[in-house]
Amino acid sequence: MKQFSKDHLTALWSVTGIGRKSFKRCLLAQKKARISDEAFWSNHSQVWQKSLLSKKQIESIIKFKKEHNFTDYYQKLKTKKIRVILDREQHYPSLLKNISQPPPVLFYKAREKISANYWNNLFLAVVGTRRITGYGRLIIKNLLRDCLLSSQAKLVSGFMYGVDVEAMKIAQQLTQTLGILGYGFDYCYPRHQKNLMDKMLEEGAIFISEYPPFIQPSAGSFVQRNRIIAGLAQAVMVVEAAKNSGSLITAQCAVDEGRTVLAVPGPITNPYSLACHQLIKEGACLVASVEDFYVALNLVVQYQQIAKNSSERAKLSSKKESVSSGKTFLSDQEEKILSIFQNQGMALSFDQLALTSHYDYGQLAECLLKLEIKQIIKQEGQNYILKT
Repeated sequence: MKQFSKDHLTALWSVTGIGRKSFKRCLLAQKKARISDEAFWSNHSQVWQKSLLSKKQIESIIKFKKEHNFTDYYQKLKTKKIRVILDREQHYPSLLKNISQPPPVLFYKAREKISANYWNNLFLAVVGTRRITGYGRLIIKNLLRDCLLSSQAKLVSGFMYGVDVEAMKIAQQLTQTLGILGYGFDYCYPRHQKNLMDKMLEEGAIFISEYPPFIQPSAGSFVQRNRIIAGLAQAVMVVEAAKNSGSLITAQCAVDEGRTVLAVPGPITNPYSLACHQLIKEGACLVASVEDFYVALNLVVQYQQIAKNSSERAKLSSKKESVSSGKTFLSDQEEKILSIFQNQGMALSFDQLALTSHYDYGQLAECLLKLEIKQIIKQEGQNYILKT
């Protein structure tokens, strides 16, 4: 007797009106009745009624049956390149499984199948206003970039325009990004971001939704998905957010699930700094540097080890690759950056260097880090300068 197969559970979760509680009641009633998956869909032994389903929910199952065969439905998802993870499978996100309301079924798109080991990585959720300011962009391009580059954390965000998307673009260049959707994969909100989603998928991003493909975006679904953003990560960082921002909902979800909340302070004249300052007053960890980030996540030992290893590698590289003149060996990329300093000025911002060198953010950040380790440049404020 085939019971609780993946195609059965995926189809049941996709029935309109079936939520977490009714889903569990259906499985319990099916188990007690000792009937197969196929028998469940035929309402054998009045299993729908024994599941305490409402008249509307039963009508939804009947409607679903008219439109789909439960085994065919799962196969159709595959043709749309939509993968499925069940909470009873080993590769279900371990952190998410521990929240108070984990979705029993997750739909996702990715270039490759997610393995169980994938969830052993460090995950950082970043949220904030849709009306990102120049200050917010600066924080993402510098502070967030440095935190991700040094920790190699995967970034979790909501794929909305503003802070979400800007953070995801940076993360995709450095590590990897996970976009958590408030709708099914038949839709994209806003529509103009569909091309960006496709591009990110090609580059290795992962998009996840608890909603079946046909579910349209709504205000309630976006609020509901916030618990998943918080649940997938060890910490939630709020970059810019107004007083009553939805980011506060995600932060509260993080608090409720025992996750660390990080907040980046901003100018007191900026209305999109109010929520961050409020969170800091309420006990969120202030993050203004990479060191703050590591201290907040109790990763100081790891941070010190990374710095030590980088320094040792640089010294070893210098000994092995020094030229006869005694000068430190530089790669072609490092030589190019050095020539930019010499030709354009002694103090240049990250954006100025990126524009002139035509390197992507990850490539440039790695190059600058190596030059810092080799004691050729140093960072002062938002600028990099040549050491004299």
